[in-house]
Amino acid sequence: MKRILVVDDQAYVREILCELLANEPGLAVAGAGADGREAVALADRLHPDVVVMDLKMPVMNGVDAAATILARHPATRVIALTVAPHGQLAAQARAAGIGACVPKSVPYTALLDAVRAA
Repeated sequence: MKRILVVDDQAYVREILCELLANEPGLAVAGAGADGREAVALADRLHPDVVVMDLKMPVMNGVDAAATILARHPATRVIALTVAPHGQLAAQARAAGIGACVPKSVPYTALLDAVRAA
């Protein structure tokens, strides 16, 4: 069972992702957060297998949060959700060790494939 942490500053996106992922066989939602700082704290406490995280968030962006999470928990995989998968922030995300940048514009199955592959 893969344990997933979902982090997005938009509550409805976070809630929908949690519901969709929780209904998938072999996946369990371990927690959810609204910003990068909360992502780091939840990752430290919950030790998820995969973090699905928006890149543009208040308080701490997804790139900085991912870098911190990956430094503290190298076995954790981070998947970025982004509206600009080829933009500067996505490039920084890949450089920080994020395994995949999934565009928010693609079907949910693309995210699911990335989570299963992580």
